[in-house]
Amino acid sequence: MSCTEVEQNKHLPIIYVITPTYKRLTQIPELTRLGNTLRNVPAVHWIVVEEGEGTLEEVRYLLKKIDIKFTYLSATRYKNAPKSLKGIHQRNKAIFWLRTNIDMSKDGVVYFADDDNTYDLELFTEMRHTKKISVWPVGFVSKKKYQTPILEDGKVVKFDAWNTKNRKFPIDMAGFALNTKTYLYGTQKRRTHQFIVQVTMRQRQTLIAKGCQDFRGTGRVGNQYCQWFDLC
Repeated sequence: MSCTEVEQNKHLPIIYVITPTYKRLTQIPELTRLGNTLRNVPAVHWIVVEEGEGTLEEVRYLLKKIDIKFTYLSATRYKNAPKSLKGIHQRNKAIFWLRTNIDMSKDGVVYFADDDNTYDLELFTEMRHTKKISVWPVGFVSKKKYQTPILEDGKVVKFDAWNTKNRKFPIDMAGFALNTKTYLYGTQKRRTHQFIVQVTMRQRQTLIAKGCQDFRGTGRVGNQYCQWFDLC
């Protein structure tokens, strides 16, 4: 990287990538894959949250080896929490850390990236300038080949996704990013779709699409495609 590129990267909004993880046979290989993706992303801060009462030395060793800015935390599962809330306690722990450790007067982006997914580098380039919320299609979600917002006249009107009846914004965790200034003020503990409800209800914004004809690689699988637009 040239000196000019290093200087330019200093002025980029930081992308805070939040990754819940847990000890298993494939943990290190999957974190390695995601880490090798993120090391190609400028101005990124990786927040990895281990499930349980403490962190793991092998994971900390890997994070240091990947050599990007990181924070390694741990979080215990909420008592009597249903299995459908998998990872939410870890994401909330990361959000609490952000609220108490970063300068929220500066633009930045929060993105939730599970360690068993695959991400196209262009995803991070496009999400970096999210003003409020940005969303895009995601491949291979549940039993569907993809989930995607549906647009009419440049506005998001609904979502093609699983379980649309019980979720106001049926978006996969890999399918949206949030501006830190918009999102982190007053954040409470939230489920997936409630992250979106919280911001849109508080800001009273219209869901407006930008750049709907601009197709890029998906955040989940390389052979899918995605549209980029802001929920402004």
